[in-house]
Amino acid sequence: MTPKSVVNSMEQSIGLLGRPRQLRDAIEQILLEAGLNAASAAELVSSLRAKVKSEIAQRQAESERLGGISTLHLRDNGDDIVFGSLCIFENDSAQIKESKKNRLQVSAIHSGIRSLDFSKFERFGRSVLRELGASEAKVTPHAGDQGIDFYGDITAGSLVGADPAILRLMHETKMILVGQAKHYPDRMIGPAVVRELVGALSLSRTYTFSKNNIDLLNDVQIRPFSPMLALIFTSGDFTKGARYLAHRAGLVAFSGWQLAVFLADKGVGLIEKHGSSQFDLAAFEAWLA
Repeated sequence: MTPKSVVNSMEQSIGLLGRPRQLRDAIEQILLEAGLNAASAAELVSSLRAKVKSEIAQRQAESERLGGISTLHLRDNGDDIVFGSLCIFENDSAQIKESKKNRLQVSAIHSGIRSLDFSKFERFGRSVLRELGASEAKVTPHAGDQGIDFYGDITAGSLVGADPAILRLMHETKMILVGQAKHYPDRMIGPAVVRELVGALSLSRTYTFSKNNIDLLNDVQIRPFSPMLALIFTSGDFTKGARYLAHRAGLVAFSGWQLAVFLADKGVGLIEKHGSSQFDLAAFEAWLA
């Protein structure tokens, strides 16, 4: 078996909630289940262990980079320990325990996002900006004219909780957030969408409007030198080409799954029920209002 196939099997057998166990034992169990005899499995463990450890670490790093959830985590205490990433330990802080419980609801939140219609998904983008701390987050009145669906602004002072009466400069330092909402739960978003948003922002910065001289972002007052963060949200996913182009252009691209993880960490749409967090559609709809 290859290191990747071993880790794939370990993710299935251990899962997100799997209790800690020695990595050597976990690998050996996978090999035995694959039909190897005990002697062959024990011998192969030694040659696979380092590569399996590296594969788990790479998957964890990639998931964290993309704002997702890795299935397995490793703890190196002299004898490698593997466990489910949402396994709760007694010495976890209250905040970490709460986060792990909430993340168990990511699939339910993801389903809630996918069930939205196009209009609600634009409001969803606006509501995410509110969670980020944006003030005056809005949906554009003519969504689709210039490829910009929602927008808002955020100040350095609001991010750090600075007293506006004392640190006025921080509250004058404003970043504009603009976004595009692509509600295609079963479709990959390609590079053309990224280019569309880049073009739309260029038009707004230079006051070159695409239709009837209408400036959709007049309220947010984009200027040629305004600091700005552009976002693309989809209920589906992005192709590698789209992610690469977004990275090169300085845009933030979030898939439906990444957004679900973000909302789980924020506790959006979750209620306490029978001692655990549960996704509640009514609470989610109220958040969208």
